Amino acid sequence: MPRVSDRVAGAAPEASGTGVEMGILAKGLLSPRFGVTEHGREVAVIECASLRERAKLQVGGARYTMCGKGFFQGDFVLEGDGRTLAAAARTGVFRCSYRVRAGDRQLTLRPGSFFGRVYRLWHGDRPVGSIRRTGLFRLDAAAEFPSDLPLEIRVFLAFLVLMAWRRQARSGGGG
Repeated sequence: MPRVSDRVAGAAPEASGTGVEMGILAKGLLSPRFGVTEHGREVAVIECASLRERAKLQVGGARYTMCGKGFFQGDFVLEGDGRTLAAAARTGVFRCSYRVRAGDRQLTLRPGSFFGRVYRLWHGDRPVGSIRRTGLFRLDAAAEFPSDLPLEIRVFLAFLVLMAWRRQARSGGGG
């Protein structure tokens, strides 16, 4: 089976070749719940709030919160065990991009296509991952991220893109 990044037009495969494929599938047509799969099995569940850019994440027995911070909620954090595990600052005005800090890593998540159906993850000037929308009416997605990123960080990156797509759909931007 080809890697996710190989199936996305213009995607550069990760240099180390050790990417992890993830599926993000809505639990129903209008459901705020998403199942996250790796290697064909569900590894996490995202439960988004209906009106706010906030979600609960469950990975095994561990629980995390992903939420927007600030007045316009352009910044997001991933919190677990009373500490911030990752933070994302929105950088784009018209096209939603994020600078993400996860531990000692600085990453950039930005649209890889004009309509934003594909996002690319960058480490410096090197593409290291991607996430693309696979659903027409649902926010289903396929992603590939570096395997050395912890699962909760990979899910947080997917959450950022889901929120960008949700915001785009609410504004009538389609996608």
